[in-house]
Amino acid sequence: RTSLNADEAVAKGCALQCAILSPVLRVKEFAIQDTFPYSISLLYQDPAAEGQNPSGTTTMEVFPKMYQFPASRQLTFYRRDPFCLQAVYSNPQEVPNEIKVIGTFQINNVIPTASGESSKVKVKVRINMNGVFSCSQAQIVEKVEKQVEVELTPEEKKQELNAMEVDNGNTGNSTNTTEAPDTANTTAANEKATANGGVDNQSPEPMDTNN
Repeated sequence: RTSLNADEAVAKGCALQCAILSPVLRVKEFAIQDTFPYSISLLYQDPAAEGQNPSGTTTMEVFPKMYQFPASRQLTFYRRDPFCLQAVYSNPQEVPNEIKVIGTFQINNVIPTASGESSKVKVKVRINMNGVFSCSQAQIVEKVEKQVEVELTPEEKKQELNAMEVDNGNTGNSTNTTEAPDTANTTAANEKATANGGVDNQSPEPMDTNN
């Protein structure tokens, strides 16, 4: 029905919620989702935008209007020094009494990296189940390179040993062997030739009698 007033809508909603929670009654499955009626933005000083914006202030909308909650978002900043985040309503004219500022959050303990560059800072903002905005967490992400020895598994060790055995076997089979000259027979032949007057006593070749 579209003709319910505010009191009737609340009463019917309470009755429906009681029926959903009751173990006796069975009702159709309903999903109830809360939405935030106003858009929320963050204001912060951005050194990189000082040339484009004289004030150096940057505005970023983090939760648009009618955004479902509870919800959270993680933002990344690159900074060398502590900085401040200010949460405001994007359209303060829509808010009762035109309240603009929600809160101011200071991010401390931000220092440059070991190489002198800007640190990577991750900030988590959220709207809790009660519709309250907060900056719940901030942390610096640092990249560290470290050499770590990796231990082989038993199967990898076995495969490595098998590969070493195959390499050793191939090396043994490819060894070149050179036969040494028979120096003993050569020496004996020389001694025999000396005893015969320096002439090697071999069988004479046949003479050619055709001439």
